[in-house]
Amino acid sequence: MDKLLPLGIDAATGDLLPQVIPPSVLDSIDEDPDSVQSRTESHLGAAITDPNDLAKAGWCVLFPGTKDCTDLKAALKPLLDMRAAQAGGLFKILEKDLGYQPGDTAEQWLRRRHLDFHVVKPSAGVPYYVMIVGSPEEIPFEFQYKLDSYWAVGRIWFETIGEYAAYASKAAAADSAPSVKSVAVVATRHLADEATQSLHDFLAAPMVKGGGGDPPLGSDNGFALQPLLAADATKANILDLLGGKRQGGRPSLIFSGSHGVRFDQTDADQRLKQGALLCADFPRRGSTVDPTQYITEKDLGDVVLDGLIYFFFACYSAGCPKSDTYDRLPDRSEKPLMDAPIVARLPQGLLARGALAVIGHIDRAWTYSFVGAGAPQTQDFRFVLDQLMGGVRIGQAMDEFNRRWAVLSISLSEVIQKRQIPGQVSDDDLTEKWKARNDARNYVILGDPAARLNV
Repeated sequence: MDKLLPLGIDAATGDLLPQVIPPSVLDSIDEDPDSVQSRTESHLGAAITDPNDLAKAGWCVLFPGTKDCTDLKAALKPLLDMRAAQAGGLFKILEKDLGYQPGDTAEQWLRRRHLDFHVVKPSAGVPYYVMIVGSPEEIPFEFQYKLDSYWAVGRIWFETIGEYAAYASKAAAADSAPSVKSVAVVATRHLADEATQSLHDFLAAPMVKGGGGDPPLGSDNGFALQPLLAADATKANILDLLGGKRQGGRPSLIFSGSHGVRFDQTDADQRLKQGALLCADFPRRGSTVDPTQYITEKDLGDVVLDGLIYFFFACYSAGCPKSDTYDRLPDRSEKPLMDAPIVARLPQGLLARGALAVIGHIDRAWTYSFVGAGAPQTQDFRFVLDQLMGGVRIGQAMDEFNRRWAVLSISLSEVIQKRQIPGQVSDDDLTEKWKARNDARNYVILGDPAARLNV
């Protein structure tokens, strides 16, 4: 149960992404400069009495400071106007000198506002909810991770102004529309594949059936539950679920656990397919991977997803860095994955079709999120999903994942210190702690972090 396995498949081989870290990477493992290691308590404290009330928590949009954002602001106007009305004096547009400047760390950006990583005080200059607008080239993922340690941070980035406009208008309209009280759990279970077998057996199935003192997911919140497990998690069934064609209609909340498909740079459509969702149609590890077995943005067609929140548990489901974190070239230099870091196209497509927000993973996702201590650890996922079904804003609901990142950063620091004494820490111990820390850090919100189900 403690073994860390990746939730990703290589498109060229049909096999799991590598789980063994080569020795050439060990020298680069160090303490996380982006973590806030002392943060093990809730960061809201007494500064925000109700994080669901934007008039108390505040809301802002953060643009690249060197970019003319006139067209973007016009496209986002329905969403900006709504949040301005809700947040009042705690609404801000952070652009130009107030925006992100090239090379900024989160600390540098905050300190120009005379702020640091302390309990968030929205009236001090940066409201609690921060929506980044920009690509990971313009505003890096590392900035988002770090700021999200205390603030509630989301990101939108689209290929066209039309997609920005579609997201803003649909998000604004959905804010006052009642949410369908239905939740779906989707999980594949492939042959000869311990990763998806563990995910199915120890995370998804217990959420569906209940167990360990927990009732079936949704029952405490009055949500109907729609499961698509194992052989039922086919491409056709998942697309029918999104299209509202299955009994029960389209749910307002979906959790899916499966492999994300990784394509290499020789694929002409890599940008469009990276992080595609592998379905039950894929028979077993080592089999040929073909388009009938995974879902990309193009497969969504003209589906309408107004008011949906989607939680992906899969490699590259939110985006992909430029270089491989876990591997090196033979000369020990960085191993390229993409021409540039990206937000994955599938969640972009969901948002442009009406989804309020998507939770996903940057880089490889590992099974550590739900295993450890010799027994399943499902409570982090259940907590987030229960919070969302209770109408909590998504940026606040994800706060427990940030706490886990902080704790795992401390554990990694302790291991690194012990490793200075020969024989105290093995290479395996070091890499497992490092993978676990990265896994917790790399969950991100795509979309407005103040989005919530209207229940």
